[in-house]
Amino acid sequence: MGASVFVLIVGFFVSSAGAQVPDCCTNLNWKANFYGYTAGLTACEANGYLWGTFCFPFGAGFNCGTTSNLMVGQSFGLSAGFAAGGVSIGASTTFTVSQAFSRTAGQCEECQFYARYRGQQYWPFLRHWDCTTFVSFWEFKSSYDEFAPNGAPTVATCCRPDPTCSGCRVEQWEDGLSYPHPDDAGNEPEGEPSDPNGVMTEPGTIIFDLGQSFIFEGNVPVDHPILSAGDSFDTMNQWQRCWIMQLVDQLQAGGDVMYKELVIRDADGATTFIDLEADPSGICPCEIDYNDNTRNDLEDIEMFKQFFLGGDPAADLVTDGIFDLRDVNRFVDLYVGVCE
Repeated sequence: MGASVFVLIVGFFVSSAGAQVPDCCTNLNWKANFYGYTAGLTACEANGYLWGTFCFPFGAGFNCGTTSNLMVGQSFGLSAGFAAGGVSIGASTTFTVSQAFSRTAGQCEECQFYARYRGQQYWPFLRHWDCTTFVSFWEFKSSYDEFAPNGAPTVATCCRPDPTCSGCRVEQWEDGLSYPHPDDAGNEPEGEPSDPNGVMTEPGTIIFDLGQSFIFEGNVPVDHPILSAGDSFDTMNQWQRCWIMQLVDQLQAGGDVMYKELVIRDADGATTFIDLEADPSGICPCEIDYNDNTRNDLEDIEMFKQFFLGGDPAADLVTDGIFDLRDVNRFVDLYVGVCE
């Protein structure tokens, strides 16, 4: 059984307003609109989405007349918090520089690069989902966010006066304010995209928050893996990883959404990015390796029996919300011919 291939970029979830130089380009709206779906044993709902221009800080800040350069091929993990209409949602994604770019801070300025997502046809959007998975005599809750960029980002530069630069004074400047770098004037996207109406026009990002997931209620079996659920990418158990990938696969199978990357956000805000285009199996290369020992063995058979009899999603291998012979046959096929 081959190991999963993923791109690992660890960062920390921060608010845009908490960056060294505050965000000067995000401009968002909130659209209230109820969404709901059922996937196997899981029911999820969302109350609307944020849409507009999303800007993520990245790279190191620069100041006092220094120049910062971006080289083609550089990659950055992006994380930020966004809010509008009284709703706050976190987002994470990755950004790879496709065109060399440079900016020079003013002699009395500090500046920060931002990846600016602003669609060409439809605005990007960010939506939060709350899910409940129903198991025999118990249930658990999870949540995830999906970010639909609906277009490639451009680089924006936000600046503000810096009184620490030699010979510089700053008078009556309100902390928390910033302005676009003057050289960005010709770098503004053109046209006015439309409301996305919650539709992904290209592969997006799905972000699972471990701090708000695998929260159970009811009579959980004493040996169930959810009792030892991890709250970080490094401590997640096999059951958690495969449940997440099972939901991702079900969402994509419907044809309405496409994901290029999966992000796992730890309870402390650290993020791990997994490239689903490089390896669609993501963080679960074999969904029946229940004990996560990289081989199929008798313990996996015993765990499948327990999950099947207990109505656990880990045994719903055809993901239809029903436990029947098709799940047993798929387990046998995976055990004998696929996961090895």
